[in-house]
Parts: sequence; C-alpha cells; structure tokens
Amino acid sequence: MRSVSVGVVLCLACSSTAASSDAGLDAATDTTENGDVFADAMNADGAESGTPTCPQGSALDDGCPAAPVCAPQLPQLLDTQKVVMLNVVPGSGYADGTYNWTTTGGGGSAATGTITVAGGALGGASSQGYAISSSGSGYTSRPTITVAGLTGGSGATVTASVYLATPHNASTRWNMPGVDYCVGVPSGTKLEDPSVPSNLPSGATLAGSTVTVTGCNVTLDSFDFTLHATVVVVNVSSSGCTTTIQNSKFSANATALEPIANLASLGPGGAFLFQRNEYDGLAPIGGSAGSTFQVNDPIQGTGNVTLLYNYFHNFDSKVIQMSGSNPAGSLTEKYNLFADFGSCKTPPCAHGESEYTYGGAPNGLSLTLRFNTYILHFHTGVSDLTSAQAVQADDVDITGTSDDHNVIFLPGPQKTCNAQNGTAYTASAAVFDGQQEGGSLTNMSFDSNYLDNSGAYFPWYRAMGSTITHTNNIDSGGGGPCNCNTVAGDGTCD
Repeated sequence: MRSVSVGVVLCLACSSTAASSDAGLDAATDTTENGDVFADAMNADGAESGTPTCPQGSALDDGCPAAPVCAPQLPQLLDTQKVVMLNVVPGSGYADGTYNWTTTGGGGSAATGTITVAGGALGGASSQGYAISSSGSGYTSRPTITVAGLTGGSGATVTASVYLATPHNASTRWNMPGVDYCVGVPSGTKLEDPSVPSNLPSGATLAGSTVTVTGCNVTLDSFDFTLHATVVVVNVSSSGCTTTIQNSKFSANATALEPIANLASLGPGGAFLFQRNEYDGLAPIGGSAGSTFQVNDPIQGTGNVTLLYNYFHNFDSKVIQMSGSNPAGSLTEKYNLFADFGSCKTPPCAHGESEYTYGGAPNGLSLTLRFNTYILHFHTGVSDLTSAQAVQADDVDITGTSDDHNVIFLPGPQKTCNAQNGTAYTASAAVFDGQQEGGSLTNMSFDSNYLDNSGAYFPWYRAMGSTITHTNNIDSGGGGPCNCNTVAGDGTCD
C-alpha cells in the first residue's frame, strides 16, 4: 500500500504568515471532533441546562444571552489556526474503504483523521465522508493532506480549511449562532400536533393540511409541523397585530409552495415573528434533485418580518422571498444559522440564496442582517446558488440599513477573498450586494463580516447601488481585509 499526498495546498489567499495581530492565536490542542461537522452536530442531543455560556463574552449585542438552550450545531467552525474542515474533490476509481490522513507543512502540526472511499469516490458523493480526530494547532496556512494507502483511482484532491481570523480572535470578540450558542428548538420542548384542532390557539383554524391565522396577536408555539406536512397561512385583517411562530419544527413537503408560511396579509401595520424554529429542507448536499418537492420559498410574503434564532438547513433554494410594499416593509434577520443549501438544479428549482427580495419598484423595504452564520460545506454535486447571503434589489427598492457581524463561509480548494476564482462549486458569490431588473439598493452598510469564498467565484457580487459602503470586512483564510473596494489583477481584494 502507498501513501498519496492529495491537495498539496499552501495559503492560497495571502502570505503564509498570520496577517493580523488580531489573529489571536489560540494554539491549544483540541479534543476529538468529527470532521463531518454538520452530520455529527445534527445528532447532538443538547443535554445542556440553564443559560448559554457565551464563551466569547458579552461586549456586543450578539444574541447569546437570550439564545435557546441546546447543543450548538457547529462548535468547531470558528476555531483559529486549526484544520476545521476538509474540502474533498472525490475523483473516481479508488478502492473503497476508510483511510487515515495526516498533515505536513502549513506551520502547524498534529491534525489527523480518517476519510472514506465509497463507490470509488474519495469522501463519497457528498464529499463529507471524513472525520477529524484532531484538528491540530499552530497552522498559519493550509497544510498538505496525505492519505495513507489510497490506491487505484485518480482526480481526487483534499484541501484543508484553516482560518486565521474569525470573531473568536477579533479585537472585540463575539459569539456566533450555531457555534457558540445553539439555535432552533430548545432542548426538552414538547411539540404538539398542529393537525389536532384543539391544540391550536384562538384565532387559528385548521382546514385540511393548512393552519390559517386570522386573529390578532396569535402565537403558534411548540408545534411539530412535520408530522402531517402541515403548513401555515397568515391572513390577518386587523391593524397593528403581530403573528408569531416559535419553538417549532418544519420540513419540506408537497402540500404547498410555502411549507413554512404564506404571509397572505399581516394586516395594516402588522408584523410576523419567526423565532427558535428548525426547518429541514430535506435536500442534503451531494444529491441531484434536492428535496424533489422543488421548494423555492418556504416563507413568502410582504410586510415587517423578523427571523431570530432559527436553524435552516438542507433547503432547496431559499428560506424567504419578500416583496416590497408601500409603505415600505422590513426584513430583519438576526442570530440564525443557514447551513448547506442550494442542492437543487434549475430547473426544477430556482437559483437560490438564503433571502430574496423582489417585486414592483418603487415598492420597497429595508434589510437588517446581523450576527448570522451561513455555511455551505464543500461538495461537487449539483448547486445553483447565486450567493449564500443576498441583499438583492430585484425590481424592488431596498433602502438601508445594515449587513454586519455575519460569518459567511463557502469553503473550497480555491483562494479565499479572491474575485477571480475559476469555479463556482457551491455558489457564484458569498454575498450578492446590489441591484438588478429596475430595482435600487441605497444606503446600505456592509461591515465587520467574516468571509471565505474559496468554493465560489467572488466574495462580493458587487451589482451596483448607491451610498453603499464595505468596511472592516475580513478574509478569514488570510486574516486581512476583504472589502473588495479595489481588486488587483490576480483577483486579490483589499
């Protein structure tokens, strides 16, 4: 048997040294962790009690103190100077089995683990068939990965994700959803069946598989909408009402185009609050047809919408589609985890992003996107995403306000913070920031976001707009700035 070095990768984004004194440099040795971080985290049973520990302190309004109590989904994602993920191009023809991998170079040491060949593909069809036994320490660039005993195939590469800068070693540290605190349904929540009429609150009624909310200030709390593919329609006529869905589970289904909620009407001056929920889009990465339900818009509507502490994962295309209104509505997203989406080709699905705004300029809305985690684990299967996150004025007028303190990771084998990567493995860009189809984007600030676009063409889509600023955004791979206010000939951004 022979040892094969695959993915001989140095720091593709920058120099091989840590680029910032802020890069904080915790070199402590890790405990054992699973490299297939998404799958492993989904099996965590969240046995915690009490309140979140908020390991990064409380200097910023990062949402941690009020987070639901359960196990964080991706606790190692933002560790610095360690191997936190592998990005595997599977190749073909390898002998099936499980192999050990080790690292050399990169300035650090001791990262090890295993990787599985299934059907001749290294890492399997999803590229996630690996484990990290130890993430090592002290890495200042990507090490070379060597897989011992790998035989018989060709075309595979393995590239490590190593981050020099994350919110964990910023000059003012902060906690991130899904990493430092849990999001989704709190542990121990007893979920009721929404298809039982007596379980519903006053102002909500059941007809077939649809719960319709018509009352004012109705809260749907602690329901399992996955039991019988039940969906929600909000159709409120009274003024000043807030409709709330919280502590509940949803999944993709064939019942409706909006398997979470169709916001037909929030009523004059009304609002919709969606908090501490989980949506499983049933479209795991590495597939070819997503969920098969062609779900493009789990939440659809207009008005004033707020998403807090939710866990959205494995969805076909989008989480929410909002149209503009007059007077202008608003979309606020804070403290959410968006993980592994877009694995549904066009057609049958539409191109995707976590949030999409459209329709009827000069109708408008404002966007506030703060302290959210977006992660697309690397794979080479079907993907048709415009971006992981979108401030996208598509035939709608977006006026302010802020996109800040988010982590937006599209890891891969290419350079981080580079505007000329050659392959869109999981999306075209980390962020769509601009206007199209007659819409306008104005008065928007993009600040203090951490980016990795090594699985995409660009960090920022840059589709124009006015009074738009990009400041203090950071290249997690290299530790330097990632604003792309200027772009060098080789694609390197400032």
